[in-house]
Amino acid sequence: MVLAFALSLELAVAPLTLPQALTEARARSVEVAVALARLEQDRGAFRSELSALLPHLDVGASVARNSTAAALDVVDARAGYTAAPLNDPAAPPGSLVLTPNRVDSLEVQPLVAASALGQLTVPVLDAPALVRTRAAGHRVDSDAAAARFTLEAAQVRVWQLMLAAQTAAALSAISGERLKEAREQQQAAEARFKAGELDRLGLTRAKGATAAADRGLRQAAANEIAARAAVAAALGRSFDLTLGPVPEPAPLEAAAAGLEPSASQRADLLAAREQLDSAELYTTAAALRFLPRADLNGQLVYGNVQNFAGANAYWWVQARLVWSLYDGGDRYGELHRRKGLAAEAGARLEQAEREAARQVVVARAQAAASTEALSSAQTEVKLARESLEAARAQFRVGALGYLELLDAQAARFSAEEALANERLRLSTARLDLALALGVARPLLDAQIGSAQPEGPTR
Repeated sequence: MVLAFALSLELAVAPLTLPQALTEARARSVEVAVALARLEQDRGAFRSELSALLPHLDVGASVARNSTAAALDVVDARAGYTAAPLNDPAAPPGSLVLTPNRVDSLEVQPLVAASALGQLTVPVLDAPALVRTRAAGHRVDSDAAAARFTLEAAQVRVWQLMLAAQTAAALSAISGERLKEAREQQQAAEARFKAGELDRLGLTRAKGATAAADRGLRQAAANEIAARAAVAAALGRSFDLTLGPVPEPAPLEAAAAGLEPSASQRADLLAAREQLDSAELYTTAAALRFLPRADLNGQLVYGNVQNFAGANAYWWVQARLVWSLYDGGDRYGELHRRKGLAAEAGARLEQAEREAARQVVVARAQAAASTEALSSAQTEVKLARESLEAARAQFRVGALGYLELLDAQAARFSAEEALANERLRLSTARLDLALALGVARPLLDAQIGSAQPEGPTR
């Protein structure tokens, strides 16, 4: 029991790694759950449409209680007749009367009538149902593609949130270091002020720097909590989670230089294309409703009452051809509605293609700008550190004033904060570019360690 408690405690405080988070995004993301639910709905709709093309078998039974029973005498002509003289003075001489040799009693209304039947209906000609089934299949394929893109977007978002949380933690550490150094500088400034080596302006600046660093640390700590909370909310986890090291995405600007968004790469564009195909097929199905329909129908009936043929069981088969000539405008209305839905699906596809192209242009520009900005920030940090070391050396020999030293310290911390932010911007832009081009899945699978299942289609 102690070992189990220790193990559960270790699991509870174990840092969340990126592979774990990406795996959990599939099972815990609300957006993915909604997409999979929509996929399941349309899979059911596809099965319903398909059922119209398959034979239907129905069975039934009935029992009825009548107030009275009724029977009819039925002559069996096959048994023949017996002739006898007719004893009727009014009849012509030599008249005969024919008496049937067999008379059966046919019960036409029993006190209790029971019957059982089986009915088989086989569709022979139903063009609208066939086309609707194909249309429903395209909707399922659209939902499957949309679910894959939703999963990719959710996992990319989780990765970006974890990078933001890691950056927030780094900024919080920088703010803590800034506050620590500011307090040390304030103590040194107070000692020099008492010794008459520093004027009141320098002391005031030192105290102001400490107050600003304290305020910055509090804000950085709040930002760090908010960033972790965003990760926890995205995964449905407790808000007190801890994060492990989060790797940055690999550079892909050069490899993706000639790529453009297409339905073969972006699953959301494929989903929009499948939606258009589905809408066009539904329009065709609406037009085919003007054609006749044909089917075969047969029944087998068994009851406790014989029919006029003297049998308790009988069957029949019929072929039906139905051609609706006037339905009050229902087919015309459906056809116009489907045409409108197809036009809407086409417009949505064009809108999705335009948006995908815009996302690629923006992501490429941001990635290029962030790459240059990161290089500049790295140079700025290097120069700021060298400048601070030089300022400290000059201050020790009296060649530099105290205010200039404080400025050099502030410049160094500002440069380090800018470097951390530029790293985050570049990583975010690279992930945005991968998602926009439809090549995010290899990056995600490389972190998870195995390919994600795409899920069912139909």
